[in-house]
Amino acid sequence: MGPYWIDRLERLLAEHQPTIIAISCKWWDTLFGAVELARLIRRRAPSVTLVAGGQTATYFARHLVQKTEFDVVIRGDGELPLLELAKGTPSCNMVFKNLTEYPTTYVQQSGEDLRLYHDLTEIADETMLRAIGYDAPFIWTGKGCKLTCLYCAGSALGHKKLFGRKGYMYRPVEQVLHDMEVLAPWSDGAFLFDFDPVGNPEKASYYAEIFEQLPQQQYHTYFYCWTLPDAEFVDRIASTFQSAFVSLDAQAYSEPHRQRLAEKRMIKPYRSDRDFEATIAQIASYRHMDAGIYGIIGLAGETRQDVDNTEQWIAHLLNTYGDGLGELAVTPLATEPGSLVNRNPAKYGMRLLRETFEDYLEFTRLKYFGTDGIHDQAYDPNLPHPYGVYDSNDQPGRVYHDYQRINNRIHQTFYERREMQFNQSLQSEGDTLTLSLHNRNQTRAVWDLIIRACGMAQKNGQKHLHINAKNAFITVPDLEVFKLTGTHDYTLNRLPGLKRAIDARQLVVTVSAREEQKWGAFDALGLRLNFGTDIVKAA
Repeated sequence: MGPYWIDRLERLLAEHQPTIIAISCKWWDTLFGAVELARLIRRRAPSVTLVAGGQTATYFARHLVQKTEFDVVIRGDGELPLLELAKGTPSCNMVFKNLTEYPTTYVQQSGEDLRLYHDLTEIADETMLRAIGYDAPFIWTGKGCKLTCLYCAGSALGHKKLFGRKGYMYRPVEQVLHDMEVLAPWSDGAFLFDFDPVGNPEKASYYAEIFEQLPQQQYHTYFYCWTLPDAEFVDRIASTFQSAFVSLDAQAYSEPHRQRLAEKRMIKPYRSDRDFEATIAQIASYRHMDAGIYGIIGLAGETRQDVDNTEQWIAHLLNTYGDGLGELAVTPLATEPGSLVNRNPAKYGMRLLRETFEDYLEFTRLKYFGTDGIHDQAYDPNLPHPYGVYDSNDQPGRVYHDYQRINNRIHQTFYERREMQFNQSLQSEGDTLTLSLHNRNQTRAVWDLIIRACGMAQKNGQKHLHINAKNAFITVPDLEVFKLTGTHDYTLNRLPGLKRAIDARQLVVTVSAREEQKWGAFDALGLRLNFGTDIVKAA
């Protein structure tokens, strides 16, 4: 985590001197990172027992114990097996370096108490809690899937093969509420949900029970919907949370392509463009909510017309819904170990170029030491294919070029929108520059605009900067989190100079604020905070 994570690792090893260290390897893009972390730990703690777990670790269990520093891989659900391993009484769900195996007989059930410790925040590293909290921690509500999406290792077949699970399991409501309560002080009440069982009748009542017991209009949420939520569910989120981001999964942006794939049960059940737009419009009608929508390019059977449809609908969405659509993303189809297309590419008319443990380890190694994102490696016939799979009727580089073109246009649109909003939020009069901040929810950070406005005021020779933040959700990380994560170097590098200017009275910064806002690293600048009225929400 952050640029100094090895220093923190050494400090934690010296402080705790553990005998067992468990490392998560959930999705395939974490493979080399998990292996490299195990290698670094082994060099510093030769006798420690290194344990891997998670979906990808389960798929590559034998490879990990035979070819890396891991001593044990826990396959499938891990809470009880990990506890048994720590007690020295392993009985299930494990493979050891000597290839001793315990069968995968432990499968979690709905209502089961899965806690290994009643409150992990009591023993977790405080700096880590602050950093994770800033990004909104994931609230685990359940596991499982009944769908057969061709690209996902977490499909029904993936859960059956890797976890022995059929269908869904839900975590006890009281444990979910407890997690939210103990994490709220660290996350400023922001939480992420990403479990939305498709077509399961228990889902609506389960989340209704959680939402009814939460303090109303106090928390913030990111809710990632696996299928299109109904109007009642959107309204319930709006009435429960102080602010919310609701993500929708289009899967394919081309409506005909989406329908063809859904009819073959290669993706989730079909919903029309009109259905998606009605939901986006409903979400955007609430001033404290915005929507996101996601889709994949390169799915099986994609035609040139489908790509054209994709670009046209994306342009329409961006032009129609303004700031009510806070995110729009496209990702290229990439193979996952254990996915249906990985197991049987010919069935889907695909060609597979990334198959073995070594293939995945090498690709994730290149990304680990590179600066590009996992989907941003350029297509080069002399390098590993960036996605590891392509349609047999396509050129191997076609999806890469379409993805880059579409993604660049999306990023450019959002950049231009943000620049326009910034310029419109400024008002200059004499020696005073006023910046009016507004965002729909806590997920849309606008506090970074303050640094830009300070620089603009100084450049213009204006002594006073007034910031109207009464209509904004503000949660600024503290200075230690800035340094730890390395994600806001632009702000971090400018804070010392800004503080000197404020201390020397070269710039006077006043802020109209609300008491619940968190100003973090800005607190040390000497900002003059004047507390005003709350934000107004309306449907």
